[in-house]
Amino acid sequence: PDPLAAGCRVVTVSAGEVLTLALRALPNVVHVGTATRGAFSDMLVKPLPNGWTVHLSNEHYADAQGQDYEARGLPPQRPLDVFGDGKDLWHTHALALRALADSLVPPEAKPTP
Repeated sequence: PDPLAAGCRVVTVSAGEVLTLALRALPNVVHVGTATRGAFSDMLVKPLPNGWTVHLSNEHYADAQGQDYEARGLPPQRPLDVFGDGKDLWHTHALALRALADSLVPPEAKPTP
């Protein structure tokens, strides 16, 4: 299979984190970017007799090795800060993604100049 880079940031949360966790188990996938938020579990919402509601985190997500990333986030396998310091967002982002794309192509498949 072709290589796949799953890009994440701290704003990657919930279903995005669960998808990334599942994708990381595949041999052709590399998780790049920065750590995710760490909010994997859905909330169980229950009404109380006094009219209040209680929201409970009631799920446990772990990787194939049993590691849990709730509250701390899923660290990338290949750290890549695609937004830099924010001063030149467009240029920094484009350069980071170009470097990532280049790194996914095996050396023997790259064209010679």
